[in-house]
Amino acid sequence: MDSSGRGFMLQDGGTNPLYRLVFPVGKEEVWRLFNDIRAIPLAVAAISFGILALHVLFRGIYSYYVNGKTDSRETEDGDQDGFGGLATRSEGLRGRLTAHIRIFGGYTIFGFMLARLLGSVVLFYLSTVTLAQCEKVQFPECPEAYFTIPYGYATVLAFVSVISKSWSTPAIAANLLTFLSTLGVYAYRDLWPLAKYDGQPADAAEGSVLWIKIALLAFTAVFIPLFVPRRYIPLDPKNPTIPPNPEQTSSIFSTMTYTFLDPVIAMGSKVSHLPADQLPPLNDRDGAKYHTGWAFKHLDVFSGAKRRSMFLRLMRVFRLEYSVLALSICGYSLGSFASPIGIYQILFFLETRGAGAVIRPWFWIMWLVAGPMIQSFSFQWYIFIATRTLVRTEVLLTQLVFEHSLRIRLKAEAATDTKPTSTQGDAKLPRTESEASIVTTDTASVSTSGDVSEVASGSGRESSREGSEVSTVVPSQEPSDASSQTTLKASRNPKDNEVKAKQKEDTKKSDENLIGKINNLVTTDLNNITSGRDFLMIILYVPLQITLCLKSWV
Repeated sequence: MDSSGRGFMLQDGGTNPLYRLVFPVGKEEVWRLFNDIRAIPLAVAAISFGILALHVLFRGIYSYYVNGKTDSRETEDGDQDGFGGLATRSEGLRGRLTAHIRIFGGYTIFGFMLARLLGSVVLFYLSTVTLAQCEKVQFPECPEAYFTIPYGYATVLAFVSVISKSWSTPAIAANLLTFLSTLGVYAYRDLWPLAKYDGQPADAAEGSVLWIKIALLAFTAVFIPLFVPRRYIPLDPKNPTIPPNPEQTSSIFSTMTYTFLDPVIAMGSKVSHLPADQLPPLNDRDGAKYHTGWAFKHLDVFSGAKRRSMFLRLMRVFRLEYSVLALSICGYSLGSFASPIGIYQILFFLETRGAGAVIRPWFWIMWLVAGPMIQSFSFQWYIFIATRTLVRTEVLLTQLVFEHSLRIRLKAEAATDTKPTSTQGDAKLPRTESEASIVTTDTASVSTSGDVSEVASGSGRESSREGSEVSTVVPSQEPSDASSQTTLKASRNPKDNEVKAKQKEDTKKSDENLIGKINNLVTTDLNNITSGRDFLMIILYVPLQITLCLKSWV
């Protein structure tokens, strides 16, 4: 270390920029390190490394204390780090490699992962070459001191994503975040100055190596994530959908442009009628069983949901979808101002013939193209998410209404079953002497004839026993069936018949009322509820448009 204590010195008197990056001792050096935009990739890499370290720690603790094994996901999926699991059961190197590639989703996905690894290795190599060339240069003039460590970190992550399935997803996410931050720094330092008349790339001293780095960063951080297919992960590993729905395996670009529907459209254009079995299978995450299984605990009070407004319950279920809708509205609103601003700047440039212009015209021409594209992608994504949310809401609410109607039906049947029981109990206790004689006479005649009828209440044995006892005390002349029925009808109170008829009519009306209410709930009321799905247009889009208009006017 030199006498001033500001950094490590080489034998030839130069200062190693990598050492000065890792060990910035002087206060001015520390301030310069954190006040430079080139420190962003290093900070992002440090933050992502800390998050991954915590993830490894918590995952290990959870697996040890809860599952009692090192890695539950690796055991469940039959995958281990490297060429383990399924690969070890294959014979030969080729079979092991094929099984390993199949674990990651096939040759296409694995090819993109290898391309990411290759791009990371080349970027790290170019960064070390540039760093070696500026060993004797002072720290501020050597930006590679900020990029070498993030490049090396991203290379390790890309390698881990290729050999380990269980850590592939977090490693790819950290790799992508690191490269995007680096690309943003290069765009600000070296691409943005090209749009100015008096601007020069800050890293122009690197020559053609600079543009190779930017191209590789764009390839690894933009092209590969947009066009790599997604690996199919079934909701139920024991019952996967084979083949899966194309929407579940399509790339981001294919999803945004709906190109995953091209095979179905091409097939439909060749035939007059496309049968249902030729259509793609249903998405696993669009099944009614899946949605009712996890959403009812937030919607149905009988399943544990809180008693609050149905709007708040639906927002709890679709909080992620409406967050995406809010971002889409913001993108659509911002894109609507790109073309007017571009036209204004171009007209101003033509009016002044470029006098005092700072930005080149081609930059504003790009705004004329970028604005409608941003609007189109944002609006189509909004329609896609909103329509999918609409269908899922209809499924959930219809299922909720029908399940609750089954509960109401059970209660109604229980009430209907108990009502005749009380009537039969009353029939066992005659209120007047005439009624007693009538019941006695009828019972005696029935017991004598030996018919098992429903005239007397209660069980047949009790009624026959009572009839025999009463007939012994009060002798009867065994009247005919017609005379007994006439006597019964005459002895009854006419008001009872009217009350019973009215009760039956009221019950029938209430049943019809209930059925009508259920039908209205699943048709008209459900349509009214789902028609308000675009409420964000009022509470977000309109205020945002007004704010941007006022801002642009000022």
